[in-house]
Amino acid sequence: MSVYLYAILPVIWIIALNVALPKIENTNIYKKKSEKLSGFLGYQKIHKDAADAGVQLNKKEFILITLGSIAIGIIITIVLKNYFFLAVGMTLSYMLPRYFVSKLKRNRRQKILFELPGNLKLLTSKLIDFPSVQSALEQSVNDMHGETKTFFEEMLADLKTGFSVESALIEMKRKTCIKRFDDFAEKLLMADEQGFHDRSIHSLKETGRDMTADNLVLKEMQIKAKKDMRNLYIVTILSWAMPTVLSSVNTNNSNVFLDTQYGQIYIVFFVLVTLYSIIKAEDFVSLNLDEI
Repeated sequence: MSVYLYAILPVIWIIALNVALPKIENTNIYKKKSEKLSGFLGYQKIHKDAADAGVQLNKKEFILITLGSIAIGIIITIVLKNYFFLAVGMTLSYMLPRYFVSKLKRNRRQKILFELPGNLKLLTSKLIDFPSVQSALEQSVNDMHGETKTFFEEMLADLKTGFSVESALIEMKRKTCIKRFDDFAEKLLMADEQGFHDRSIHSLKETGRDMTADNLVLKEMQIKAKKDMRNLYIVTILSWAMPTVLSSVNTNNSNVFLDTQYGQIYIVFFVLVTLYSIIKAEDFVSLNLDEI
């Protein structure tokens, strides 16, 4: 078994270096090899999911994460002389890229949710003195902040190039995908058509306050989720106490988890369950931000 293992390890690193290092010639051949390897590892689907969420994950990063995970499994296998740990490396190579994309997607979504109310409040305040969507954006966009500032800059650019307010707001709704903003956009479009008066401005401010209130509830739920995750880490550490204690009990001068086949299978299964529990825990304890 060890002969095969040492034969596989150089091949993996050759592939990784072949993909990661820049090529001076044979660019087309390199590109075809890279695309073939990334396709085999499932890059296209993950890249599409990441792009749909506005998250960037290039091919080299994906391949390095995937092959790095396999390499970790191989190194642990060599150190512990437990060949079942190859399954851990393969599992990590599948789960980690998807976990990173999910994490980045959730963080970006959270930024949009928390940044939007402040920028909308700024826009609404300018509508009082500049009763035009384009004029209000021109006066407020430079004072906006965060990732959503880019959305408003692009909206202003669309309006300057001749897009209607309705078309610009439809594009904004597509980028944000937030139900409260959809309500704000409908009210803003109605106000643009019927005129900006005290009642329409008050209605826009009210929607902005509702978004702020939603964010306060979201923060409370995030605090609860962090507590649940902390409890999970504590339970995980306690659950590892049993194999740790038992591994110190020697039977015929051998470690039950390192030197017996059943022990090796058990410890690998335990590792896989632990990894799955931690990686998937955030999905279970966190609020689904896509539904807000």
